[in-house]
Amino acid sequence: MRRWGAIFDPARPAAEKTPGGVSPRDQLYRRAGHVSWTYQHLMVTWGGVVEHIYNKPKGPNRTPTCGNSFHNPSLLVTYDSATSEWGHIATSGDVPPPTVSAVGVPAQDMLYVFGGMIQTEEDGGDDYIDLVYSSSNNLYVLDIEKRKWKKVRAAGDPPPNSEKGIGWEYQGSLYFFGGYSSKGSEEKALEFGFEETEDPFSDKVWHNALVRYNIEKNRYEWPRLKGSLPCPRAGAAVSVQGSYAYIFGGRCKQRRLNDLFCIDLTTMTSTMIDPGSEPDPFASPEPFLPSPRSLHSMVNVGGSRLVVYGGIGQLCSPLNDCWILHVNESIVCWEEVELPYDHGEVRCWHTGTLSLDNELIVHSGFTQEFYITRLDLDDHCENVLHIKFGVMSLRRLALEAVIKIVEESDRTHFLEALPIVLQHSIKSRLKIDDLEHLRPAPKETHYTRERIRAGI
Repeated sequence: MRRWGAIFDPARPAAEKTPGGVSPRDQLYRRAGHVSWTYQHLMVTWGGVVEHIYNKPKGPNRTPTCGNSFHNPSLLVTYDSATSEWGHIATSGDVPPPTVSAVGVPAQDMLYVFGGMIQTEEDGGDDYIDLVYSSSNNLYVLDIEKRKWKKVRAAGDPPPNSEKGIGWEYQGSLYFFGGYSSKGSEEKALEFGFEETEDPFSDKVWHNALVRYNIEKNRYEWPRLKGSLPCPRAGAAVSVQGSYAYIFGGRCKQRRLNDLFCIDLTTMTSTMIDPGSEPDPFASPEPFLPSPRSLHSMVNVGGSRLVVYGGIGQLCSPLNDCWILHVNESIVCWEEVELPYDHGEVRCWHTGTLSLDNELIVHSGFTQEFYITRLDLDDHCENVLHIKFGVMSLRRLALEAVIKIVEESDRTHFLEALPIVLQHSIKSRLKIDDLEHLRPAPKETHYTRERIRAGI
């Protein structure tokens, strides 16, 4: 298999184009509701939305008006966690529309993207173009090697239109669960045995439909779950260990959840492992259980450990705590990870991936002032967090040692004795961020904050 270096060629001008309204810095550091996955030695990111920076001071009850933009769906962003290098990859084909809060599942060197809230254009008359936002049930697949998108037209009954759902891969099939939908589907819910819960503030619904997409047969299937089923929810997180899928948290109605479910993918049996704070989600946090949350990340870091990070808490404030769910045949238990108080901003709607050096890479997401107890989410976390959960490779350890020596001694002349590839990696880590001057002044755009954060 080719390494990514053969795919990303900086000499290709098509891979360096900047979408209108989004600065180079926004592309890299300012995203929420996006999809990230690990491909070879890189974290690759697609889609999502950016809140434009508000330069003027704002009062406690004033909402910024500089707007937001969807990221260019034809552009991928890459990040090398060892060298801190960023890159861009242009794609073509059946490119999905601008999308936020889709489900992204890597499988067989492909990326499958399902659903999400999409932005489409409609003729508003009098030379006006109306931007319309709605939930989708479209499925797209990206061939990473060829840089080509293809819209999947599968047989069988498709899942309900969904955004803010979750998904995973198991033995050549993709599973999509739950989400928030711009329109209900009572007849389909009765036919396939899932539930819908109406949003009291709109005509939209949460649901708990579980649908399987068989890649080989190109067909949707509706497996029947036995046991205790998770209630309808959006903004949950899932991770697979062996033949078990673990679902944690999410949002339904006026409460966020911290219950834990396990689905046995061989028998299609669902078990509630921990009811969490139900029926009192406003109860004081328990010392050995993560607090209720939605829009968090959950990543398998190896050693039967699933790591949960961040999210939105029950009181509408983003979080920056980290928990390990230990899962094995004899016991399932939580353990809080002690991180420095100032390790990173509170955040939600970020992504988490595991690097080849056993680091949890937490990318961007929404944040807000820590003292605000309403759902504001008017800014982004611009730092990339690296949290170690294992032993790094010998090459990475040597790289870190050389960088530490250079930083402490401020001597760079001896780097010339190193191989060119290592010199490039070290200089990339040490260079000053040169994207700050490329940030354009904020401008008015179509504003969609209320619609984007619905159901979370």
